[in-house]
Amino acid sequence: MKQIFTIFTSIAISCSLHIATTFAEPQTPNQESNQPSYLKPITPDKLKEDLDFLFKTIEEVHPNMHAYTSKEEFDPLQKQLYKSVNHPMNRIEFYKLTAPVVASLKNGHTFIEVPLMDFQEYAKKGGKYFPLGLHWNGENVILSDYHGHLKLSIGAVVLTIDNQNAKEFLIKTAKYFAAEGKTYNLAVPQRKGWLSMFLWLEKGNVESLMLKVKNNDGEVKTYDLKAVSYEELRNYQKKNVKKAESKTKSTSKPENQWYSYRYIQEYDTGLIEFNMFHDMEKFEKFLKETFTKIRDQNVSSLIIDIRNNPGGSSNIGDELLKYLTDKPFRQFEKIQIRISRQLFKTQSGLKKLYPDAAMGSTVTNEGEFEKPQDNPLRFKGRVFTLIGPKSASSSVCFASAVKHFQIGTLIGQETVDTPVSYGDCIYEVLPSSGLRFSTACKHFVKAGGKPDGRGVIPDYEAKQKPQDSAKGVDTVLQFTLNLIKISEAKK
Repeated sequence: MKQIFTIFTSIAISCSLHIATTFAEPQTPNQESNQPSYLKPITPDKLKEDLDFLFKTIEEVHPNMHAYTSKEEFDPLQKQLYKSVNHPMNRIEFYKLTAPVVASLKNGHTFIEVPLMDFQEYAKKGGKYFPLGLHWNGENVILSDYHGHLKLSIGAVVLTIDNQNAKEFLIKTAKYFAAEGKTYNLAVPQRKGWLSMFLWLEKGNVESLMLKVKNNDGEVKTYDLKAVSYEELRNYQKKNVKKAESKTKSTSKPENQWYSYRYIQEYDTGLIEFNMFHDMEKFEKFLKETFTKIRDQNVSSLIIDIRNNPGGSSNIGDELLKYLTDKPFRQFEKIQIRISRQLFKTQSGLKKLYPDAAMGSTVTNEGEFEKPQDNPLRFKGRVFTLIGPKSASSSVCFASAVKHFQIGTLIGQETVDTPVSYGDCIYEVLPSSGLRFSTACKHFVKAGGKPDGRGVIPDYEAKQKPQDSAKGVDTVLQFTLNLIKISEAKK
C-alpha cells in the first residue's frame, strides 16, 4: 500500500503553473512569419471544436467539476461562450473569452495556460509592455517592482490605475485563473513578471498607463507610466545591478533559485528560502549540505520561507519534514481519484494498479504515515515557516503538516490554496488554437484539512508594510526574527 500511495503523491499537487515566473528573453517562434502566429484567425467551427474538446475533457477527468459552481450557474456561461464564438478570431481573443469561463469553476488546478510564447513573440517583434510589479497586502495595492524611466517609490500605495480602483484593476487581471473556491486568484498577477503579460492581454499594445499613488512621504501623485521594449527593460535592469548587489546579505534574496540557505548570525538563525517543490535529486543534495551547515553552525532557530512557492512534487516536502521531526507524519489524510482514459494515459502506474476500474468511477485511498528513520542531521531547534497568499499547492500540503503535527510555528498570511482541494493536473492541448489547459484529476484532504473554504491560517499574522518595502525590509521575516530574539531573551 505504501508503494501505491507513493505513486499517488509523487505528483500529487504538482500543478504549479508551467510558465516562467520572471521576465523571459523572447524566444524565436517555431514558424517565422510577417504576421505573429497568435494573430492568425481561426474559424468559428474550429474554435467550437476546441470548446467541445475542452469541456468534454474536464467532465471526464475532474472528480467534481461543479464542486464550487453548480451546473445551473455554469451552463449559462458556457452557452454564452459558444454563442460569442460566432466569427473568426485569433488565439489571444479566444483565450480572453474562454479562460475566465474555465476560471468560473473556481478550481485552482483547472485552467487554460496563459499564452506565454505569444507574449514573448509580441516582445521579440518590438512590442512594448509595462515593467511593473504590484502586491496586494490584504489592505492596499503596493508597488513592489518597477524598471522604467520614472522615479517611482517601491512600497508606495497604488490608489488607481487608469482611473480605476487599484484592487479592482488587479482583480480584473486575475480573472483568468481561479483560486480554490474563488473565481479569481490575486496571487497569479503578483508573481514576478506576470503582471506585464496580463496587462498586455487586458489592454493590448498601449503606450501608457496612468498610476495614482500615495508615495512613502504621504504625497499623492499621478504618473504617466510609459511602456518599454524588451531592450529598454534590459537596459533599466542593468543600471540597477550594482544597486542590487550592494544590499546586505540579511536583506538580499536569491533570484531564480528553487531553494537556498543562509545564516543570519545576529539571531543565530538559519533561513531556507524554498521557492519550488522540484527536482528530488537536487533537493536531497541541498538538504544534506544545508543541514550539515546548520549542525556545524549550531543554529538554534530555523526559518523556512515558502511564501513564493507555487508547489510541485509533494514527495519533496516529505524529505524536508524528515529533517525536522522524528515523529510519524503525513501530508495527506485521504486522496480520491477519478478514473479516466486521460489519467491512465499520463499515469500508467495507476492503470496497472486499477486495470478493472470503470471509466468515470472514483477510488479512495487513505494516507499512510511517514516514519522518519534516525538522522544525525535532524534539526532539533525551533522551526518557523513563513506562508502567504502566493503559497499554493504542495507548499500548502507542507504547511498543513507543519501545523497539524506541531512541527513548527506558521507566520505570515493565509494561503491561497485550501487544505481540502482538487489537484494533480492532467494537461491537454486544444487542437485548433494550440492553447494548453489543465484539469485536476484528484481530490485531496491534507493533514488536518477541513472543508471550510479557508486556506492554512498562520499562528502569527504578519503583513508586508509599505514603509518597510520602501526601505527594502522584509516585514514578515523581520517579525519572525524579532519573535526569535524575544523568545531567546526569555530563556
